[in-house]
Amino acid sequence: SATMLRAAGVTDALWLAMVEQHHEVAGGSGYPAALAEPLPEARRLHLIDIYCACFGSRAQRPSLLPDAAVRRLYQQHAKDPTALALAKEFGLYPPGTVVRLASLELALVVRRGAAMNAPVAIALQNANGEARVTPARRDTSQPGHTVVAAVNPSLLRVRIPWAQLFTLF
Repeated sequence: SATMLRAAGVTDALWLAMVEQHHEVAGGSGYPAALAEPLPEARRLHLIDIYCACFGSRAQRPSLLPDAAVRRLYQQHAKDPTALALAKEFGLYPPGTVVRLASLELALVVRRGAAMNAPVAIALQNANGEARVTPARRDTSQPGHTVVAAVNPSLLRVRIPWAQLFTLF
């Protein structure tokens, strides 16, 4: 990745070092250079990489839903302030997550809310599985619209009306 960045004209030494060292682990058990003390910034990038990798399936495991990914990251790295910062910043349901609400609607999370478990979402599919004629903004901190679960995006059987969504948040 650092080679690709250099080829694209990136010359920032810190940026390149972070990318080169983001698989290094303090104590020397990482790769490619088995560094005893990788840069702190590289460690942060490493945790971000772990978090993002959870969303893609691998040969040894399926992809994780965002709430499971953030829980896993935090459980495995609970003492690391970067893990806590990621959990706080993205919440359990980061933008782009499809969620089922207490109203049984399916909604697309569009931004973080006041609490980790209460994002702002746009209801796109009603409780009967039909597309809402008009997408509706939902504050999931409200009892009737709390998030029940993150769901596989394939359950959303409607086309996302992007132009309408941007007017709702």
